[in-house]
Amino acid sequence: MPNFTVCANETEPLLKEAFYSFEHDIKVHIGNLNAQSEQIYGQWFYPTLKNKLDVKEFVSPHTVKVFEMLKESKPEIWDVYNEDSNLNYKSDFIKCIAANMIDKDLKTTFKALLTTNSMKPDLFSDAIGRNSLKIARDPYLKLYVVFEYGYGHMFFNDFTETEDHE
Repeated sequence: MPNFTVCANETEPLLKEAFYSFEHDIKVHIGNLNAQSEQIYGQWFYPTLKNKLDVKEFVSPHTVKVFEMLKESKPEIWDVYNEDSNLNYKSDFIKCIAANMIDKDLKTTFKALLTTNSMKPDLFSDAIGRNSLKIARDPYLKLYVVFEYGYGHMFFNDFTETEDHE
């Protein structure tokens, strides 16, 4: 699990909760609450990239509430005007993830894309490929993946029905 104190300040509990809540929803979706990281990300990440899994199909009302709190209390993380991603790639949060990524090749690619203002989820997902083991072994990559491809996909969705079923 990422040491959230490295990339978070006073909102650390919320970032932690956001991560755990989303990961729990994936476990529920795949039907295995005891799933390990490789299985979790293997069954969620690739289908998400191929638009075969809509985030609305599996996020819990709790995760939706956490997402709303994240948008409100951490606006610097988001860039709702970016056509390619809802993450603010210039935020300290993303810079911290880039600085702490363990996988050297992915870290180099991530930093190069950020430095050249070329970062797009599709470009970086190509670098990750179908290798969920890379995600599973790198806590900061996991953090990025959950925020980019998880919470980032929650923007511009109507979760009214999800919230009503809690």
